[in-house]
Amino acid sequence: MKLHLHQSLASICLITLLVPPPNAGAQSSSTPTSAVPAGMVAYYTQPTTGANLQCPTGWNQYQPGQYRLIMATTNPSEFLVTNNGTPISQDQQSPQHSHPFAASWDIDDHASKPGSGSTKPFASAGSNNTTGTSNTGNTGYGFIQYLVCESPSTSNSDQVPYGALAFFDTTVTNPTTNGGCPTNWSPVPQLDGFFLMPVAPNAQIGNTYNGPGWNINSFPTHQHPIATIGSFPLTVLGLDRGEGTSYVKTMANPVPVSVALGSNTTAVLPAIAMAICAKTGSGTGNGLPAGISLFYSQTSSCPGSNWGLAIGAPGRLIIGIGGNATTGVGSFTQGGTTGNSITTLGANPAHTHQVTVTADVGENTSSHDQGSETNYGKGGSYSVTGTSGSATIAIPYATFLLCQVMPSNSN
Repeated sequence: MKLHLHQSLASICLITLLVPPPNAGAQSSSTPTSAVPAGMVAYYTQPTTGANLQCPTGWNQYQPGQYRLIMATTNPSEFLVTNNGTPISQDQQSPQHSHPFAASWDIDDHASKPGSGSTKPFASAGSNNTTGTSNTGNTGYGFIQYLVCESPSTSNSDQVPYGALAFFDTTVTNPTTNGGCPTNWSPVPQLDGFFLMPVAPNAQIGNTYNGPGWNINSFPTHQHPIATIGSFPLTVLGLDRGEGTSYVKTMANPVPVSVALGSNTTAVLPAIAMAICAKTGSGTGNGLPAGISLFYSQTSSCPGSNWGLAIGAPGRLIIGIGGNATTGVGSFTQGGTTGNSITTLGANPAHTHQVTVTADVGENTSSHDQGSETNYGKGGSYSVTGTSGSATIAIPYATFLLCQVMPSNSN
């Protein structure tokens, strides 16, 4: 799969945010319970030790996003839909997928004919094949894992800064109004089907790669090229030549095994699709809980002095995790990473799979007079393990700063 799209959101969609709507900055006059709108889903990136991670006071762990990635969407039919990808089940594990495979090998005539003597289980000459499933493997991309939290349903204030991006739970917001976004927020159709990836300051902020975006119900499949994963030597068979002694002829030739991987049968990423919204109204950026992080679309720095970059995240996609035994696995490391981060934006890392083939080479038991053949391989089952050909998965992602509220500047 190749890079298909590389376009700047800063110049295409976010330029429209420079002119706030008429009600920009309008806030509720009642006492706020949180400085974010109800139903906002955000990552909690505060470094924490211990197994029982907890969201900020008043916030809840967002269970549908645990052990999955969040895919941005503006399509109401995809709001809160999860795909058939397998949620991660181990700490600092990349999302896994596997492939059906077809393996083939050829045994030459010299390896299958017996000499004189009693009947023996010689390998059968000719072409053979079998099928199976590869070992699970990752996508080649790097990931970082964070607790995923939802704002209180009683929130009635909004101090999220202008230009922030956030996901919304459309069971709390209205999915049929304003693209599932609350007041003073707008849907961002250019991010439909994309995953948001944190990048470092001065990187290409607001760029999309590998478009068009994916549909949550039909992630593209991929295949790997045919590869020779290795070979197995046929066991040498001893022959009784009628002299009371078992003789061994010369070693049979190694038998190469070729494997073709079919298309993956499950999604390469476990994901849930959520409404993606950009803040179009004003906000001070104050009053949000420490450690809550939002993607930021406007500049090469975070909104203000009370915000800072989430450390370790650039170049990695984000997996949501749970914080304790009652709401999740509870043994996952906050901010733990796996795989290599992307250092060249737009690059698509390659990945392979381990494949084990059990080759049944037959049981040719017919007896022949000894001829000129000198290689005699024993029938039965042989096994070979090797590595498939490499392939790339062009995951559609968009690059933004991931900014967290600093501990000394929150309420």
